[in-house]
Amino acid sequence: MFKIEAIVDDKRVGDALRALLGIARGMPHAIPIVNAEEHPAEPGKLKAKSNGSLLGMFEQWLIANKPEEPMRVGIIRVFLKAKGRPVGSAGYLAKQAVAAGLLKKSGTGSGTKYHVVKRLAHHG
Repeated sequence: MFKIEAIVDDKRVGDALRALLGIARGMPHAIPIVNAEEHPAEPGKLKAKSNGSLLGMFEQWLIANKPEEPMRVGIIRVFLKAKGRPVGSAGYLAKQAVAAGLLKKSGTGSGTKYHVVKRLAHHG
């Protein structure tokens, strides 16, 4: 018997799981790898997209997804859920992003909105 480990592109996970379903013992498990992308100079190797901090990953997410502005804290919850993090910490991440200069806050209370700082807009 053998245990097989492989890294599969997001778009092909379903195909890989279906292929293993009839021949593997038990149900195959898929574990997402966050903050990783294929190394451009070395195909097949992975490299980190950011420094690994939640704030660094959020910055990369903002660049890649270009959320509609003005944003509300619900958009930050979408990011946290995608990363498997508790959505209850969205307010805290928003405060960190404002302090780091990633977002600019306007309004108060339920009218609070966030704008992406323009320096992020021309990275991606």
